[in-house]
Amino acid sequence: MRARAVLPILALLAGAPGVLVPSAAHADQIRDMQWIHKELKLPKSWKYSRGSGVTVAVLDTGIDPTHPDLKGKVTSGPDYTGRSTPADSKHWALHGTAMAGIIAGRGHGANRRDGVMGVAPGAKILSIKVTWENKDPARNKKQFLELNKDAMAKGIRHAVDNGAQVINMSLGGGKTDYTGNTAEQEAIDYAVSKGVPVIASMGNDGAEQNRRNFPAAYGNVIAVGAVDKSLKHWKSSNHNEWISVAAPGVDIVTTQPNNAYATDDGTSASAAIVTGVTALIRARYPGLTPAQIKEALEKGAVGRPASGRDDKVGAGVVNAWQALLAAHGIAQSTDSAILSPAEQAASDPTAEPPPTAEPAVPPASAEVPAATGPGAEKAEKKADSSGFIVFVLISGTVLITVGLILAWRSRRRSKDDPFLDDEPVGALLGMSKPSEDVPAPRDSPAGPVEHAEPRPSVHSPAGPEADPHDESYRPPWA
Repeated sequence: MRARAVLPILALLAGAPGVLVPSAAHADQIRDMQWIHKELKLPKSWKYSRGSGVTVAVLDTGIDPTHPDLKGKVTSGPDYTGRSTPADSKHWALHGTAMAGIIAGRGHGANRRDGVMGVAPGAKILSIKVTWENKDPARNKKQFLELNKDAMAKGIRHAVDNGAQVINMSLGGGKTDYTGNTAEQEAIDYAVSKGVPVIASMGNDGAEQNRRNFPAAYGNVIAVGAVDKSLKHWKSSNHNEWISVAAPGVDIVTTQPNNAYATDDGTSASAAIVTGVTALIRARYPGLTPAQIKEALEKGAVGRPASGRDDKVGAGVVNAWQALLAAHGIAQSTDSAILSPAEQAASDPTAEPPPTAEPAVPPASAEVPAATGPGAEKAEKKADSSGFIVFVLISGTVLITVGLILAWRSRRRSKDDPFLDDEPVGALLGMSKPSEDVPAPRDSPAGPVEHAEPRPSVHSPAGPEADPHDESYRPPWA
C-alpha cells in the first residue's frame, strides 16, 4: 500500500522546526526506516517485555483508531477541548495519531512485517483529546481557549480513574502553556500518588527563546528532550534543569490518519519513545513507583554527560534494554514483583491462552530384513560391539564440546544481563524443559546470563495460525 501524502504540519509543541513531514514510502518500507529499534535495543528488550497488559493514556489531539497499525489498540475517551474537530477535517488527530504509533504501533500485514512497530507494541492506548492541531482555527478563538483551559487537568484525572498505567503528554508551548497552573500540577500529583508516571516533552524552541514549557516544567513529571541520529543534543530541543532524559527526536517515522505515514522531528516524538519504554518497564515490574521508574530510565541512560547530567540531555539518552536492566535491579532490591512474559500476557484480560505446540511425531522406521545364515549371529555381535564403541566415542566428544561451549557462553553472558534463564515459558510452548531463550525466575540459582539476540518480532514467522502481534493472541514470549 502506498502511503497517502499528508499535509506537512507543525509538531504540537510550538517552535519550528518540530514538524511532521509526509512520507512517500510504501508501508512495507516503513519498518526499514525505524532506526530507533537498533539504537534502543528494542528487539532484545521485547524478549522480556512488550508492554502487554499496560494501558497508556495519550493526552493529545485525538487518535485515528482505524489506522492498520493501531486497529484494535485504541479506546477513544472524552474530548475536553470544548470544540470537537470533525473526523473529516484536515486538522483532525494528526499529532495524536503520530504519538500513538511511536508508543504502541503494532504493524500490519503478514506476520506484522509492514508499517510502524512502536516501542511497546503490546500496550494499549486510551485517547483523550485535550488540545487542537496547531493550525486548527479553534486555537485562535478566545471562547474556545476559555473552554479548553482545564482540559489537561481533567484529562489526567480521567486517565488515572479509568485504568491508565502511564500518561503521555507530548504537548506544551502553546499560548496558554508557558505559565502553568495549580489545577494541572495537582492533577499530576494525583496521578503520581496513584502510581501513574507522567511523561512530557521539553519543547522545540531551544535554539531561540528556550521557554519554560508546561507540562514538562511541572514537578513530578518525567521531562524529555531530543537528540539527533548521532545521539547528540538536537539544537532545537529546549534545555533546562528539569529535564530527566533525552531520546531520539529526528526522522522518527510514524502513523497518520487515513492509513498514512510521516516522519516526525521534535521532542514530542522523544517523549513518546520514553513513554513506550516506561510501558515496557511497567509491564514487567508493575510494583515500581513513578519515582523508581524515573530512576531506572536515568540509570539506564547512555551517553551520560561527564558531569553526570546536564540541562541538554539530563542523565543521558534513554535505552530500552539498559532501562530494563536498571529496573530489574531496583525491583530485586525492593522485593518488587517481576512478571515473566507469560505472566504479563495473563495480566491482559483480553488475551487468549497461547496455543500448545503439537508433540513431535517420530519418523516412521524403515523395515530392514533380518540377516540369516551361519555367520549372521557372529557378524551381528561384532557389529553391536563396534557400534557401541563408536557411540561412546562420539557421545564423549559431543559432551566435552557442549560443556566447553556452555562454559564459554556462561562467562560471556555474565557481562550485561542479570536476567536469569529458566523462566517457565518453554512449558507453554509445549516444551518439557525451559527454553534457553527465556529469562529465569528471580529466585533462580543460575548466574547472570546474556542471551543471544532475540527473534526480531517483525521477521520471525509464528506459523500459519499464530500472529505474535494480534490483540487476541499473546505468545508466551510476547
